[in-house]
Amino acid sequence: LLKLDAPTMIYIRVYNSMGGEVEQKTVSGYRGTNIVTVPLGSLQQGIYYIQLQYGNELKRSRIQKL
Repeated sequence: LLKLDAPTMIYIRVYNSMGGEVEQKTVSGYRGTNIVTVPLGSLQQGIYYIQLQYGNELKRSRIQKL
């Protein structure tokens, strides 16, 4: 979930454990609570880093696909 104060574009990037970009997606965010889905279906098992960028904000998280 991502809460926005104003409509803005949300840029989603997924990186592998070596730092290479493996997926990217851009969605239109709207004011209020947004549900952002990250495209992981085509990826192999392993560690990935997800980056969400919107406005002046940058959020990063680490996930493990089993």
